[in-house]
Amino acid sequence: MNNNIAEQSGVILSVRGSLMARIPHYILIDGRMVGIAKGRDIVIMMPPGNHAITIRSMYKFLESTTDVEVPDNGLRRVIYSDRDRLWNWIFNIDLVVWLLKTIFAADIPSPWGLIYEIVSDTILVAWIVRTWLIRKHFFNFTTA
Repeated sequence: MNNNIAEQSGVILSVRGSLMARIPHYILIDGRMVGIAKGRDIVIMMPPGNHAITIRSMYKFLESTTDVEVPDNGLRRVIYSDRDRLWNWIFNIDLVVWLLKTIFAADIPSPWGLIYEIVSDTILVAWIVRTWLIRKHFFNFTTA
């Protein structure tokens, strides 16, 4: 048996940086769980052919699947990232404002306090609805 990795078939799973990269994800190949990824490249050796690779968040309803053609005697790189980069920024800003408001027991003067509460709650509802709608296509894939 030849142990030279370049002469074997498989995939290299890579994550493109984001907050979700720090959370472990289940890796499924053809519907079977093969391991857990957490922000590092993973090499998975498998027979050549077409395989369905699924990345599933630890929040089990967030996932995506892509079909990957694994070459004979070579590795295919699959890079995945989440779709929530913009939402993460919006929530981080909202969280900072909420923490400052809570820590300093500050009442934002009228009408700005009411406007802030309406905007903050609207963002939360929009994020929940959006996440539910894209839950089966949560991750983006790039194959190299």
